[in-house]
Amino acid sequence: MWTSALVGAALVEAFGAMPDRPIYSPSPNVLLPADGGDGRPFDIVSLSAVILGRSAPARVEVLTWARHKAARRLRTAAAAYGIDRGAQRRRVALTLQRLADELNAAGIRLARWPGAEAYRMRDRSGPRAAK
Repeated sequence: MWTSALVGAALVEAFGAMPDRPIYSPSPNVLLPADGGDGRPFDIVSLSAVILGRSAPARVEVLTWARHKAARRLRTAAAAYGIDRGAQRRRVALTLQRLADELNAAGIRLARWPGAEAYRMRDRSGPRAAK
């Protein structure tokens, strides 16, 4: 089952992989690795276009957030662009939750994301696991 945290982690992982892998888009909302490798990490980016709309401001903001988080530049980007980080955090959280809800409603399985099992294992071993 998708959660907002899992959607965020999947988006950040996709953007973290992009600088190292050539990708191309043969049609709108489709991202494929040019090297023929596993394209599943990029599915979440494509699905965000289907769910939110390709040019929707909420999608642009959440993808920009994921890109900056993958590059570990959230604070730098916020300062450079004059972004209120608290307001951005709230908007991104709402968008991630909307994506999670829509993915679950559509029956899109978590297993499609290659990092899902590692994320679940990490989540179980954390301090919240005992609660």
